[in-house]
Amino acid sequence: MFCPAKTLIQSRGFFKNFAGQAALRFGVPVKNVIGVIQEWLAARRPDAGKTLREFSVEFTLTGRNDEYEPHWNERMESVLRYNHALFENSGARFQVAFVEWNPPAGKPLLSPSLVEKYPFVRAIVVAAAVHEKLCETGEISIMLNFGYNAAIRTSAADFVLVSGGDDFLGSDVAQWMMKRGLGIGCLYRAVRVDIRNSLDFENPDAGQLEAPQHAVKVNKVGQAPYTNACGDFILMDRELFQRVRGYDENIRFARSGLDGRCCLSAMALGARCRLIGHVYHIDHSRSYANNPSTYPGKKYDYRAGVPYQNPENWGLKSYTWEQKGDRLFYVR
Repeated sequence: MFCPAKTLIQSRGFFKNFAGQAALRFGVPVKNVIGVIQEWLAARRPDAGKTLREFSVEFTLTGRNDEYEPHWNERMESVLRYNHALFENSGARFQVAFVEWNPPAGKPLLSPSLVEKYPFVRAIVVAAAVHEKLCETGEISIMLNFGYNAAIRTSAADFVLVSGGDDFLGSDVAQWMMKRGLGIGCLYRAVRVDIRNSLDFENPDAGQLEAPQHAVKVNKVGQAPYTNACGDFILMDRELFQRVRGYDENIRFARSGLDGRCCLSAMALGARCRLIGHVYHIDHSRSYANNPSTYPGKKYDYRAGVPYQNPENWGLKSYTWEQKGDRLFYVR
């Protein structure tokens, strides 16, 4: 008699036996294997494949007032304004989640002014004490995984787009989203194009940003999920992102590879993958592409141990959250 895979896996005997054998094979606790299987089953939900023509998308980024690069704060605001303008008068409602991680002492916060200036921005300020508790190396000032996850877990948007304050969305990406819509259960990726740092970013336009002569490098991608330079564009529906539980919080000693791990984990849990255009990234001296051997954090194999599973309190859920106004939050 035919027995559907879901029914078979959910039967107690098969489920426990399979989990036990997998745990022995990969050297991980049985509860981790069971959790991953449950997440995989949940990801195969009935609405997978459904396309939304009208939706909200939250552009998610991290930052702090530390002069990471010259004019970084001003360029970040230019990126937010430009990307928001791409979707005006369309069925895509563009929002922003800015996570201000580990603010430097003695420097003014960026979040209050961003929330005040831009009605489409919400901000989460994560105290330095939280960083000190979680980070396992003095080389890192921003923990991307915990920062992004705080925004992903609390997002109310239909879709979440993890990107950066130096990333201008390509016109092809915007056109895809507005004309073709976005599908449930799909990981969307875009090719990163590094563009000249000397361009006029105060008044950017697509003709300038996307001109071939202004490209420093077009980052080649292989097969899905196209992990090369993927940290500047990872787009999924909110429910899928939350079922993946965001970025791997077990990695507390590195910044690199976190994005690729997230993409691989999403696909291991049943996500489809589509490449939908380009994202234009301001080339700068501190990027991983320009400093692969000296980039902050320890080296590790980002492809090993996926899919990972974060705990139930992922995304700083167990910390104290204080809300000030409609769109400003402090985490301590």
